[in-house]
Amino acid sequence: MSNHCDNDLRVSGDKAELLRFKKFAKEGENLLSANKFIPYPKKYAEQDKKAEEQGEKRLACIDKLKKSGVKDDEARKKAFKEFPHFSDGYNSGGYTWCNDNWGTKWGFYSVELADEDLSDKKGYESELSYRFDTAWCPALPVIKAMGEKFPKLRFENRYFECGCGFNGLYVVDKGEVTEEKEGDYFGNRGG
Repeated sequence: MSNHCDNDLRVSGDKAELLRFKKFAKEGENLLSANKFIPYPKKYAEQDKKAEEQGEKRLACIDKLKKSGVKDDEARKKAFKEFPHFSDGYNSGGYTWCNDNWGTKWGFYSVELADEDLSDKKGYESELSYRFDTAWCPALPVIKAMGEKFPKLRFENRYFECGCGFNGLYVVDKGEVTEEKEGDYFGNRGG
């Protein structure tokens, strides 16, 4: 179990570039994916997939055995014998990789596009505002990678972690970190 770090990411700049970012950042159902900016290694992803498939087969076997009248404990023993556990990629180096490369163990989750202002007014910057969680810490290396991949955009991430007691601000503009502040958590969402 982790502490959830609340993040508010504001991405601003040219409308066309924002739309390009929005399309690139999405992966499947997830509106914002760390994997798109700093890819999770294929060797871990393949191992994760195999472990997940093995687990699904084991659960299906347990269900089938229980429906045929085999008691719960016996069904589990038989299923584990037929479909033994083997380590996934996440627990075989992927966890450390995520922390070292993303700054957090899971990337982004509970992502929502909180606001989308794509104005065409001359001299007015368009903006996307995302809200999401990360585990324990903000994913600052990923925010930096976003800025490097999209140097025409400005990325401002405000984060709040009440369990560990900190909040902060991280800004990447023109591909460079221009502001980085962290302080004690206070008030609603860190003050």
